[in-house]
Amino acid sequence: MTFGRLRAAGGGWFRRHSYGPLIAAGVLVSVVAAAAAVHEWPRIVMLLVVAPLVEEALFRSGMQEILLRRWPAWPAMAANALTAVAFGAAHALARDDATAFAVVIPALVIGVVYERTGKLRYCVALHAVMNAGWLAWHMAGMSVRG
Repeated sequence: MTFGRLRAAGGGWFRRHSYGPLIAAGVLVSVVAAAAAVHEWPRIVMLLVVAPLVEEALFRSGMQEILLRRWPAWPAMAANALTAVAFGAAHALARDDATAFAVVIPALVIGVVYERTGKLRYCVALHAVMNAGWLAWHMAGMSVRG
């Protein structure tokens, strides 16, 4: 299935529920922000606003879209997989920790959303929700440890 037909065939749920992911992101962001200490605000803003916007613009509407346009005969999933691997490598290098490469899995999910909708806003919202979940899990672990 070509990229154009994939976009035309998929995305019905997202078109009918266009504000669902944004509302979910807002609720999760609010919960995490309410639970955070004042000194955590710069980190929260980075993880829930800046990183999703910049990373999705760079990797989805940048790399994934370029791969799809440059090699239209490729399956869309190949462009998604290459983009997800690059995303994981960037996280592993930025953190100097190979375990950060695990973000490849959620990156594949976000890539499928982009394949089906072609809308960056859904990718940014989903990325923010995933980061908020990670942040809440991380902060819960910090409070348990004391």
